[in-house]
Amino acid sequence: MVISTNKLKPPPCTDAIGWRKITQAGQLGRYAPEAIIAAFQYAGSKDRHLREDMASYLSNLAQRVLRKRVGTNKMNSGQDIIDDVYDEFFAAICNPNCADAKGYRESFYGRLTFRLKDAIAEEEAAKRIPPPEEKKPAARNSNDDSKADDGEISGKMELRPALEESADGLFEIEEHTADAGVKRPDPALLQNVEELARQ
Repeated sequence: MVISTNKLKPPPCTDAIGWRKITQAGQLGRYAPEAIIAAFQYAGSKDRHLREDMASYLSNLAQRVLRKRVGTNKMNSGQDIIDDVYDEFFAAICNPNCADAKGYRESFYGRLTFRLKDAIAEEEAAKRIPPPEEKKPAARNSNDDSKADDGEISGKMELRPALEESADGLFEIEEHTADAGVKRPDPALLQNVEELARQ
């Protein structure tokens, strides 16, 4: 299926003079973004002013596209996601040999949307896993208070040091409370998991 567009046929991506005339006439919007990115990478390397004009146009275009696709229901109204994707976009197009630069030359909107979905997924994943909470020891004023607290704890639950292997192969310690027995993971295993999460 052929998709028709109103975009003009661009001059070769290495034609700095042709692209300079287009930017001076303010007609970059009449050409496909993929052609402009290719010209930015090749013709722009020959002419600094051309590169700056194209960078300004591509910057505004990328910001508009990203703002339309990111909802304000995200953290910081989605601006953090937009900034991350925008930074990755410019880092990619400034390096013509990287894989993303080639992707942007082939499909600007598709690649930008793909990177945007990656950034949104990363933010959602970061929301799901809360950072580990730091436990602060309670300050005690006298030895009598600590003995009374130990008595209260020992009355509520009793730990049996015997390890039991569950069906999953995890070692667990069985806690006995006044109401009913509850199986909980071995605290040593949880500490190892927390240490791995911090890394």
